[in-house]
Amino acid sequence: MRTQAEAARWLAVALVAAAGCRRTTLHPTPAPSPDAAGVTPVAPAGGRAGWTAAFRLRHRPVEAHDLPDVVVHAPPGFDPTRPLHVVMVFHGLNSRPAWLVAAGPLAPLTGETGSGWGLSTRHDRAGVNALLVAPQLAPRGAAEVAGAFRRPGFLREFLQELLSETLAPRLGGRRTVDDIEGLTLVGSSGGGPVIGTLLARSDLADRVRAVVLDDGLYGAESAFAAWMERSTPEAPRRFVCLTSNDDADMRRRADGLAARLRGQGTAVAVQPEGALADAVRAHGAVFMTAACGHGGLIGATYDKVVGALGIGARERAAGEVGRVPVRPAPPVGALAVGAAATRGSFARGDAMLDDWTYFDDWTLVVAAGQRLRVDVRGGRTRSHGCAAHDVEVSVLDGDRVLARDDDGGGGWNARARFTAARDGSVTVRVTERETWGVEGAYSVRAAIDGP
Repeated sequence: MRTQAEAARWLAVALVAAAGCRRTTLHPTPAPSPDAAGVTPVAPAGGRAGWTAAFRLRHRPVEAHDLPDVVVHAPPGFDPTRPLHVVMVFHGLNSRPAWLVAAGPLAPLTGETGSGWGLSTRHDRAGVNALLVAPQLAPRGAAEVAGAFRRPGFLREFLQELLSETLAPRLGGRRTVDDIEGLTLVGSSGGGPVIGTLLARSDLADRVRAVVLDDGLYGAESAFAAWMERSTPEAPRRFVCLTSNDDADMRRRADGLAARLRGQGTAVAVQPEGALADAVRAHGAVFMTAACGHGGLIGATYDKVVGALGIGARERAAGEVGRVPVRPAPPVGALAVGAAATRGSFARGDAMLDDWTYFDDWTLVVAAGQRLRVDVRGGRTRSHGCAAHDVEVSVLDGDRVLARDDDGGGGWNARARFTAARDGSVTVRVTERETWGVEGAYSVRAAIDGP
């Protein structure tokens, strides 16, 4: 069997093979080297740096000889001594875990030009003390996409080897499946039916705390309904079903399952008006159709949903990406309370945060005691994923954050409310929530907030 170091090198090759992102010279960094265990860190060694690694296992999901069996990511600040949470992500046909986890525009494992769905970045943003585990499913469109996961005991065998052997050096010793406090399953596209199979056949089905689907029903509704029916107040289960706006059949299936779960007594939210994360916190099941294509759902929603599932929060690590400006940037303009919405845009060459996303600062003059609302609506983007820009807004008084919001305006729109403490000016910072810089438009408006 090949060494773990070779497995890590496969991951680097896979990321380079996925190259093609628009931006190529943003933050050049030297390529880190694998450590003795075959783990390639995404940050310099030492402290509580995050890491990402590819491995070959004895318990192989599929016979994909040229691909790693699993890619694992631990966020910066991950504490293995705390209760262990695992988020497993399953993609469908033509699955490539390295591409799924990779984040551009520079591949963090190699320093080379790269691209990917950016789930490592999204996982970090979610702020959870959990491992991201992305197993290899059947590649190249094979019919039996689930591979060995169809066998009732395989999920346990897979996780047991991973925790007790492969990851033991990084977890402070051998861990077992019984150490998992919470297991979350995320399925994109054909990965959804794989999860349905696991819920119906695996002896670990009752250890699963939450299921998240991104266009992932495909006839597996009965398995999801049966799993949710076993939810109890003492051991509640969460189900999140997201559908793209370009698949009418998937939306029809989602509507049917929502009605079925509601009939079983589950608190169901359909197309929530406010923030998606708030709906996930407040309901047993959430169904939402987003203005995204089939391939854009998981990247647009992963951190919002996973961060709201109640998985243990982690402490921010020193040097971790904090969504702060890479360098100071002057305001792009001024806003006036009560004026019409002002149009803004993100374009190549704009100011960027340290996670490679664009931002604009606007100046707003306020009076002490004013109750204000700032609304930001995302316009069209040049992204292949979602038609509308996913935006976030912060109101800053110097370094102090007066208000911050993501999705409070419904959909991907932001709405921040605050009361001005003094006469003077504040900064309204509009940022995007993409994995890296995506060009597109938005509008921003400040107004007196009503009762």
